[in-house]
Amino acid sequence: MVIGAPPTAATRPQAPAIEKDAVIRQRRLPDYPTALANEGVEGQVIAVFYVGETGVPEDVRIERSPHPLLSKAVTDALKGWRFDPARSADGRAVRTRMRLPFRFQAE
Repeated sequence: MVIGAPPTAATRPQAPAIEKDAVIRQRRLPDYPTALANEGVEGQVIAVFYVGETGVPEDVRIERSPHPLLSKAVTDALKGWRFDPARSADGRAVRTRMRLPFRFQAE
């Protein structure tokens, strides 16, 4: 046995089947940093996070971003988001992974 080895498929706990996906209940779009908008810095930020059983985003991380300030704008905004959590077939709230894009475009 190797210590620290990842669990095999036989020992890995199975995630419950999702019957109903998480739904956004409350959101605030990220603020476009004025300095970046003025400089014409644009692009897409991809956020990956979990929606917990209480509907609060958890473990937010940025998968891709053209600028650190855009990443911060997205992570700050997601702190205020709330969801109706995903539900299993038996109606229990379950933690689920989400991946959302945020587009920043100068006008």
